[in-house]
Amino acid sequence: MAYKLPIVTLNTSFCRTLRTENCGIFIECDQNLELIQKQMTEAIIELANDSQKRLQLGENGYHYVNMVLSWERKYHKIYIEDYNSQK
Repeated sequence: MAYKLPIVTLNTSFCRTLRTENCGIFIECDQNLELIQKQMTEAIIELANDSQKRLQLGENGYHYVNMVLSWERKYHKIYIEDYNSQK
């Protein structure tokens, strides 16, 4: 995501946060392996064929990484917000 590339991954508990940010295509994991493989393949082909979607999902992920997961944001959250809330 930091390279403006969309992701194709399983829809696990961690990835649910990324799903709300519309960073990629998420495959449900409560199905058999063959169906997961088929859907992953279809998702990759979809992104390869749809440059607009690929670019938009990549931009969304890039924005999320830089606005939420950056070191500056983590520092602000830990040392400014959390510290001030303890006063």
